[in-house]
Amino acid sequence: MVYASKAGGSLSWTKLWEDTFDGKTWAVDKLTSGSYTGKKGQHNMKLPTGLAPGEYLLRPEIAALHEGFRTGGTQFYMACVHVTVGGSGSLQLPSGVSFPGAYSASDPGVLFDLYAGKTSYPPIGPKVWNGSGSSSGGGSTPAKTTLATVSTPAPTGGATAQKYAQCGGKGYSGPTVCASGSTCKVQSEYYHQCL
Repeated sequence: MVYASKAGGSLSWTKLWEDTFDGKTWAVDKLTSGSYTGKKGQHNMKLPTGLAPGEYLLRPEIAALHEGFRTGGTQFYMACVHVTVGGSGSLQLPSGVSFPGAYSASDPGVLFDLYAGKTSYPPIGPKVWNGSGSSSGGGSTPAKTTLATVSTPAPTGGATAQKYAQCGGKGYSGPTVCASGSTCKVQSEYYHQCL
């Protein structure tokens, strides 16, 4: 998911882009394989055509569902990108959602059993704003933005990673020792997990 907000003051986040599950492939698989751009870990999106000039914050976000089968198990990884939009557009972002508070632990896309063999997935949060990528507004050329989505979650619980927590991987700087009864297992180059 990617949200946008005007920078400064009270932030109101409008969803500009999302990809989830098409019945065969999860968005995160597309992201890590490079199928969006040919570069692993990147995707392209266009800011809305005619977006008014100014300072904006973009919030790319990934929901990790490997523990989504239990309440509070889904893990959210987000980043923040500050961009300056130029030009002469007049399109304003509509009111959006607030973080925290936009999601509930019981929302269907948050409390979701990834391993239950489902063929569809209910997206998390609000719908993508229909003005995103539209030609309404100022008519200026949309800005192409490439977001390199890299998540480095802050370590929790001291120097020991709890069972099911991340314990290693490229770019990871948190605890690498797993709690008693679990072992750090390589899931991918970027993610090792205490199992």
